[in-house]
Amino acid sequence: MIVGDVHGCREEVEALLEAVAFVPHVDRLVFVGDVVVRGPDPRGMLALARRLEATIVRGNHEQKLLAGRAGAARLGADHQRVADVLSPEAVVLSHTGASGGLADRIVGRRQATLLIGPEPGFSDEELDLARARGVAVATFGPVVLRTETAAVVAAALALRELGFLG
Repeated sequence: MIVGDVHGCREEVEALLEAVAFVPHVDRLVFVGDVVVRGPDPRGMLALARRLEATIVRGNHEQKLLAGRAGAARLGADHQRVADVLSPEAVVLSHTGASGGLADRIVGRRQATLLIGPEPGFSDEELDLARARGVAVATFGPVVLRTETAAVVAAALALRELGFLG
């Protein structure tokens, strides 16, 4: 099945797949451009594509996001909104100053670099420097873990989110 211009509309794509009786891991799904931007759920759309092992052909919106990430293009408001919610290359785990949880920061990725700080955590200056370099800051929530425990927990959560654990 070939589908184009879904623009982050995960619910509509799921309804379409149900209507045509799409069978995951039997039928093949190809998205031809513009999977994200403009729609309500770009993260969910990427997660759905990953779960269904869909092929994505890069469209102009994906190209613009990649160019913006590389600093080669200036992003407009719609593209910046999507860039802000998509997972970064690296994630700093901190018990303060986080803008989201670990799972939120790595959805849609095939790999992630996790940075776990020393006790009692990263300084505000270190977190600001990380953000300035495009690194997201994530948290485990209200739980404060020791450094050695945080590494094991982070690895397990990341492996689950990346699809390597059941």
